[in-house]
Amino acid sequence: HQCVWKGERGSTTFFQCELPYDVDIDYAHDQFTGYHVHESVEKHTARGVGVYTNFQCYDVDVQAGIQAPSKAGIILHNPFTKFLDSKGSIQNVVNQGGALVGDTCDDKNRSPQRPWTGEKRAVIEIV
Repeated sequence: HQCVWKGERGSTTFFQCELPYDVDIDYAHDQFTGYHVHESVEKHTARGVGVYTNFQCYDVDVQAGIQAPSKAGIILHNPFTKFLDSKGSIQNVVNQGGALVGDTCDDKNRSPQRPWTGEKRAVIEIV
């Protein structure tokens, strides 16, 4: 993971992250993310967390850009992912306790297939 949050009652505002450019497909199999809230955290607020992809060598399709436990005290405001160029994709914006939320684009000109505020919201509040 690029950033792992383990603190209790913390907050992040406007976090932007590019996943590594030169990884192979094992990066996706290992379920790495750009922003990861540790399972032990009960309360955390994140605003404007964005994860970008620009894989240069391989078609790496990561499951989610952001991972957080599905708890009432975990709040994400306006999370997003963005495909910049080249290969691969980020399949979902958030993995919240196993529920995947929001398809993202895997090429420059394609619209998302479903909004990130979809029916699989679990307990996490996404504003």
